[in-house]
Parts: sequence; structure tokens; C-alpha cells
Amino acid sequence: MNLKKLIVLIFLGLLGVFIIFIFIMLFTLGGSIVLGKSLIEDNQYYRSPPLEFSKSDSLTVQLTAQVDSSNEFILHIPKIDLTKNVIPNVNPINESIYMDVIKQDVAHGKWTLTPNEVAEQNSGITYIFAHRAGEFAIFDQIDQLNKGDLVEIFYHGDIYLYQVETKRVVEKSHVQEYTSISDEPLLRIQTCENGQKQRLIIDSLLVQVV
Repeated sequence: MNLKKLIVLIFLGLLGVFIIFIFIMLFTLGGSIVLGKSLIEDNQYYRSPPLEFSKSDSLTVQLTAQVDSSNEFILHIPKIDLTKNVIPNVNPINESIYMDVIKQDVAHGKWTLTPNEVAEQNSGITYIFAHRAGEFAIFDQIDQLNKGDLVEIFYHGDIYLYQVETKRVVEKSHVQEYTSISDEPLLRIQTCENGQKQRLIIDSLLVQVV
């Protein structure tokens, strides 16, 4: 066998080994891709997606780990599938201020307690309000709440669980709803009723902080 034939045979041998190597790599990679797809479909080793609230979701289960840390005050009402940012310390007397807020968010009444303050003293009222009718109707389904329904607040890393206690309609001039105090730890929700003539008030009792 002359030198040229030997070189050709060696080259062909190396080429064959290279082709086999490429084939093995492609087969292995393909199997890994299929396996990875299967694991994702089986919800194994799959990174949790951003939280999407629904009636079956509870803040107590998922919100602490997954909420956007830039939002420190969030209202969630599972029954009506409502999740909204709450803007703290909004002056309810100054219409030019609060009207801008409740076009897209829920307002927390200035001079009323925050959820943590109510929890610490086990009394007092956290007061929040928003539109119920018109273009900016955030609380359009709030009247569906009944005694025992769950209301959740995320506030600076903690979750406050409330149960609806009472629901009533008062006159617009009844400012005592805002200025009153309570021996119980309450979340008070206010919205409009009968157009702008009256107010719907829903009180929920704090039952747990997690």
C-alpha cells in the first residue's frame, strides 16, 4: 500500500468518526429538547409565571413571593375577581386630588389607619374608596359582596385577610362613616350608590395577618 492510499484511508476513517460523533450529538440534543418539553408540560422544573389573579387564586398562597415589589398596597377581592393598587393617604376633601387617583386606582383615605396600624392595636378603621359607576367604575360589582366573603390586602410584605361583616347605604352627608372609630379592626370600603346621592359602605373584619 503506497503512502497516498494510506493517507486517504486515514482521512476517510477520521471523517467517518466525525460523522458518527455529529450524529450522536444531534440525537442526544434532540432527546434533551423532547425531555425538557415534557417536563415543562408536566410542570416540573418550570419557573413559575407572574401571578395572574382569578377567583380560584388567593393572595395567601402566591402573592407574597410573586407580587411586584414596587406595589406596596394592593386590594384583592376573589369573589368579584378584582385586583387594584391602593394609593395611600389620599385627601377625601380635595376633589382635584382624589378624582385623579380613583380614575384608575383605589384611594386610601388620609387620616385613617393603615392595615398594619389596625392590626397592631386590634381596633380602628382602614378606609378605602373608589368609583362604582361611569367610565372609571372600579367597584362596579362591589354590591355582590355579602357577609362572610373574603377581602384581601397586601401591604408592605404582609397579607391582611378580612371577612365582610356589614353592608349598608347611607346619605352622602353622613361623614361619620369616615371620621368614626371602631373597637374592632375593620376595613371600610366606600363607593357611590344611587348615582352620587348616597354611599354604599361595606365593613370587613380583620381575621388574620400572614
